[in-house]
Amino acid sequence: MENFLNSVRSLGIFADNNKAYKAKLNGSYNVKIGEDVETCDIPGSCLLPDGTMVVTDWSNKRLKRLDASYRVTDHCDLPEEPWGVACTAPGEIAVTMTDLKKVQFVSTGASMSLTTSFSTSEYCRGVCYSKGELFVSCANLSKEGTGYVAVYDLNGTQLRTVKTDPSGQNIFSVPHHISIISDGSRVYVADQNAGIVTLD
Repeated sequence: MENFLNSVRSLGIFADNNKAYKAKLNGSYNVKIGEDVETCDIPGSCLLPDGTMVVTDWSNKRLKRLDASYRVTDHCDLPEEPWGVACTAPGEIAVTMTDLKKVQFVSTGASMSLTTSFSTSEYCRGVCYSKGELFVSCANLSKEGTGYVAVYDLNGTQLRTVKTDPSGQNIFSVPHHISIISDGSRVYVADQNAGIVTLD
């Protein structure tokens, strides 16, 4: 660990970019299927290499695969509510289940099916993947200021944690969503109180 910390340029930075972006709504799509009992609540999504999309349906405890026209073509039931989802390899995704404090891997072959999983030490929400590492946003949901980003390998071994800035101050309150740019050089975390936090 000491060697790793000595080799790291920084554990993170705060970015204050006042550049405004505009988004245009492309449309609204109904992802409800016949088996759904609750109104769909979609906190996470990811694109698969084949151009399809997987969304997490929190309320119905389900993953749903959508085709290019955003029609549900496949679904997979989960033991608890899913939050974040990330593609880890062709044919595989990782899904966070907050209340179980678990990351579940799912095969995305002809039909989706659960494979392996590992536990996290706190409630987990967002997840993203780059170069063999899963970045998972975690927090004790009953105590603000306890949030952190845990980095795991695909076997569930925790490699490192990002929690404080160089002065020892907590970076996060309750981190929700997380994303990484394609070259893996920056991680963006949407935090309940801190807004968007950039880690490099």
